[in-house]
This record gives sequence, structure tokens and C-alpha cells, in this order.
Amino acid sequence: MYSDDQPLCRALATDVGQGAHDRLLLLASPAHAALGACLDTALEITECRQVAPEDGLTAASDTQRWDCAVLAGALEQLPRSEGEHLISSLRDIYARRLYILVDAATDRWPARDLIAFGLSEVGRSETQVLYRYDVSTYKRTPDWLNPRFWAHPELWDKFRW
Repeated sequence: MYSDDQPLCRALATDVGQGAHDRLLLLASPAHAALGACLDTALEITECRQVAPEDGLTAASDTQRWDCAVLAGALEQLPRSEGEHLISSLRDIYARRLYILVDAATDRWPARDLIAFGLSEVGRSETQVLYRYDVSTYKRTPDWLNPRFWAHPELWDKFRW
């Protein structure tokens, strides 16, 4: 299904390649099995483990934290509650960066639900959408949250708070 010239595979490989990723966990349906080979050829990854979506948390929890986790076609196979648990566990505990590739026409996982998990859209094709969660880019630091607005060094010796 995937080849090096397909836009989402290139977008995923480019986006994943921007960070330092030695260890990659790929939870993919059988239809997306070629994605692992695409990522292996595009990136220099030390360890790439490809598992079935239903074994995702078992594979994720048996070692230290993964640099990157990719869910490809996995959410469509799982019940909604298990999919939510898988997303939140990978995002919060088991992976530093999370990518999710979902079918664009699915009603089970609309964009607003994935955005509610803190994911942002990074790529789109006619049939699929690619989302990413990265804690370092999840939320910008607001402008008001800096010493210019709340620290008054000239008052430090004058008042006791």
C-alpha cells in the first residue's frame, strides 16, 4: 500500500526524521505493514518494533520509553474505549512523540476527537490523515508568562510578601 513516493509516507518520514529517534514502535494493521519498511529505509533507526494494534500496550510497556510511536490503521480495528486508552497511554507514558494515521472517511474518529487528545494535523491525502503529538510543541508558552510581567526586581528589598 505504501511506497516511497506516496505523500503521507514521505511526510511521516520527514516529520519523524526531524527529531532524534533511535527506537520506534509501530502499531499497524496488516494493510499498513509496509509502512515499517518505508520508515526503516527513510530513517536511521536502531530499533523498530512492529506489533499488532491489540498488543500495543503490552509491547510498549515491556521496555523503557519509546522515542516515537506510530499508530497506522490501528484505531479502526479497536473498540472506542480501547482506542482512547491506547492513545492516552502512548501519549502520556510510553512514547515521547506519537503519530496517528487514520482513515479520512471514518466516523468513529472525527478530527475534533483527535484534536481533543492534543494531536495536530500534519499531513493529509485523499484517503488518510496524519496527526502528531509532541509534548515539546504541544503548547506555546504564553507571552504573559515571563518575568517582564510579574517579577519586579526593584521591589524585592522594599516589600516582604
